[in-house]
Amino acid sequence: MNTVFFSTFFQSTLSISKCDIKDFLQIGAPVILTVITIILSIGMHYGNKKLQQQLSDDNDKLQKQLAEDNDKLQKQLADRYVENQTRELMINIYQTFLIAHRYVEQYRQVEESIVFWNWRFSEGLNNNYSRICDAFFQFKLLNECTEDDEIIKDKMLDCINAYSTLNRDVNSYLSSMEFFQHSDEGWRAVLSRYNINYYDYDRVFYNIGARRLFAAQFNDNYMDTIRNDVEKIRALFNDEYFEKFFAERVKIKKCSDNI
Repeated sequence: MNTVFFSTFFQSTLSISKCDIKDFLQIGAPVILTVITIILSIGMHYGNKKLQQQLSDDNDKLQKQLAEDNDKLQKQLADRYVENQTRELMINIYQTFLIAHRYVEQYRQVEESIVFWNWRFSEGLNNNYSRICDAFFQFKLLNECTEDDEIIKDKMLDCINAYSTLNRDVNSYLSSMEFFQHSDEGWRAVLSRYNINYYDYDRVFYNIGARRLFAAQFNDNYMDTIRNDVEKIRALFNDEYFEKFFAERVKIKKCSDNI
């Protein structure tokens, strides 16, 4: 009797369980899958949002870094441009003084320069004097107020003053009565010894003896003063410090020096 009872009960229970499982699979499973899907979707949404935020932050950092690098590069390029412009100006300043010096060296035989080139020589002196004055004022604007800058400024000013003195003394001599008297004496001397007529400068100049005889007539105190002026200019412009200073200022720096 008990066996029959338990058998009947078990079969009834099993029948009910099968029914419940079937109902569960038909109704509950889709709900659970939906819930799981929603949970996964929420998780993926927050994960994507976090990833997007991370990407946005990384992009902002990258853009900021690129902007900083670009600003740094632009500043370096601007600094290099200023350096190059300053270097060119320094080279021009040095060349201006060098040309002025070479002009005096070119007319080293100052007696002949004054006698045969007179006002042309004077005009060249005046032009070079104006140029070195302009170069000096340019340097004053560019100088960095270092001790070396102050030293070279004084040396440049000494050169300018010496050039001014030479220019003044040459012009004074060419305008003096002594110059015209010596010129007349020179023409009489070459006419007498070499039979060269007045104002035939070419024949006098290309005849070494006549040229020296003519120039010798101008050997006076004026000429002594002018000779001294020329020697002073030569000594000032030949100063090694002058050349070394500008060589250092125009030296091209390595790229690593500016980075």
